Amino acid sequence: MRHLAPFREAREALPLASVLQGMEVLHASAVSLDGRAVAFLGRSGAGKTTLATRLLARGARLLTDDVLAMTTDGATVWGHRGGAVARIDVEAVRGMTAAERAALGRVEARGAKWHVRPPTGPERVPLGALYVLSGEGGGTGVTVRPVDPVDPGLLLGSAFLPYLAGPDRLRRQLDMAAAIAAGVPLFAVDGARSAGPAAAADAVAEHARSSVAGAPA
Repeated sequence: MRHLAPFREAREALPLASVLQGMEVLHASAVSLDGRAVAFLGRSGAGKTTLATRLLARGARLLTDDVLAMTTDGATVWGHRGGAVARIDVEAVRGMTAAERAALGRVEARGAKWHVRPPTGPERVPLGALYVLSGEGGGTGVTVRPVDPVDPGLLLGSAFLPYLAGPDRLRRQLDMAAAIAAGVPLFAVDGARSAGPAAAADAVAEHARSSVAGAPA
C-alpha cells in the first residue's frame, strides 16, 4: 500500500498540526448553523459528508468535511474551521437540484468526488450538538433521539489519528470527552440511509434549529 502514503500524509497534515497545537480532533463532518457548530459522527460510509453537504445546500456554512478540531474554554467546547474545500461523492451531487448544487459554491474538480468550495463558517464556533448516524431503522422515516447517558467510548472511538496515544494526548481526549458529555447534546439519527440524504438533512436541520440554535455565539 505504499502508493497510498502521499494521500494519507496530505489528509493528516492539518489534523496532525492541530493535535500538536493542543487541540483534539474527531473523525467528523461539521457545519455552522445558526451560530452553532453541528457535527456528524459515524462509521465510514455512514453519510457524514453527504448529510453535511445537504445542509450546506440549505444555507449552512462549512467547518469541515472530514476532521473536526476542538478546544475547550471553560464550559464551552469550540469547533474550529478546517479546510475550505469539501469532497462530495458524485452520486450525492447528482441527487441535488440545480439550485442546491449552485449553493455549494465553486467546483474545483470533478470525478468520483467533486471538490467544491462552499461558504465557510467562522474560524471557531461553539459546538451546539453532535449527531451520530447510527445506521439503525429500516423504515422510510428519520428519527432523531437523544443519547443519554453519553458513552465516552463513542467519543474516544471517533478520535482521529488514534496512533498518537501519548499520555498528554490521552489526557486531553478524556478531558474533551468529559466536556462534551457535560455540555454538548448528543443525538442518534436513525434511518438516515434508508430515507435518503434529503430527508435526513431536513430532519436534522429542523431538529438542530429547534433544539440547539439561538444561544449567543
